[in-house]
Amino acid sequence: MDAYYTPTAVANKTLSQVRGRPTSVADFTAGDGVLLRAAADRWPQAEIIATDIDYTTVRLLRKAHPRWHVGRCDFLSASSRALSGALRDRSGGVSLILLNPPFSGRGGTRASVCVGGEVRSCSKPLAILAASIEYVRPNGEIVAILPASTWDSDKDRDMWRWLRCMCTIQLCSRLLPYAFPECSAAAVIVWLKVRRRDRSSVNNQCKDLRALDYTATSRRLVRGLYPMHEQPRRVGGVRVIHTTNIRNGTVLPSHRYASSEWRQVRGPAVLLPRVGMPDRNKIAIYLDKSPRVLSDCVIAIACSSASEARDVHAILLSQWRRVRRIYTGTCAKYTTLRRVRELMSRLEIKNGSSDESNEPRTWRRIG
Repeated sequence: MDAYYTPTAVANKTLSQVRGRPTSVADFTAGDGVLLRAAADRWPQAEIIATDIDYTTVRLLRKAHPRWHVGRCDFLSASSRALSGALRDRSGGVSLILLNPPFSGRGGTRASVCVGGEVRSCSKPLAILAASIEYVRPNGEIVAILPASTWDSDKDRDMWRWLRCMCTIQLCSRLLPYAFPECSAAAVIVWLKVRRRDRSSVNNQCKDLRALDYTATSRRLVRGLYPMHEQPRRVGGVRVIHTTNIRNGTVLPSHRYASSEWRQVRGPAVLLPRVGMPDRNKIAIYLDKSPRVLSDCVIAIACSSASEARDVHAILLSQWRRVRRIYTGTCAKYTTLRRVRELMSRLEIKNGSSDESNEPRTWRRIG
């Protein structure tokens, strides 16, 4: 995982989101301690608790700040937390937690953390935030700097839902790329206020939330799976559509072929990139009845007729500013099937029932 220590300007911006006057402040991925030093300057009477996974970092923090409670801890390990002297008897007692978790896990790795009595999986930065809730007192606060993808991604959606069962959550700020030197990743600052709720109530509410999945629109959306960077070129098979084949609203001939085992789409359909900088010229109509394999960078909206595909295409172009907003990301911009479905709902486009269904569907514009 990558670690980007917090610049002073970002630390000050983070502390400006704190609403109360804390008597104790903790950072469980303390790094060089800049967040805690800023907190100690602002609230000199507050008790300071710091942990980090790196032995050298912990040794330097202890030497520089002998009055702080400093300990080594792999915060994503329950056993490591239990053995940390700095965390002993801290459960449910910290006024304010400041976090800048390590930013990335190579390959989109996930972490498991026990919250609400259940083991849940999410990105590592959000898992660290979720595990920290155990240490916050009722009405205590957490202010965290997170990768922008943690706020926006589908893989963290369920964890955010659970957190909202226990916390009031607010997105305070989106930091510009290079807010951290030598790091182009975008980041967000998120504020949480922890409410005291019993475990059964939290679990019941989250169960209800899962049942309310995004079903307002469920037209057949097809996400491509063919990995361009791993597959060798081959002769024969089914032609592949990649984003490089989409220009000026049309689909250009492809010279790459894939096995027919890969997920395919036939026209009529509207194609749009899943990954890349938003570009209205990359939204294309595909009318050919010949099957095509979609690369993992392309999403298709299957339509029942050419006129329907043209109508959908025209709506997306006329609402381009709203389309552009569904592309977010810490580094490369991307969108998801869920965001496309939600956008279609907001644009009052009604559709069918399943991402994977092969049943014919009809579109109609409401109003």
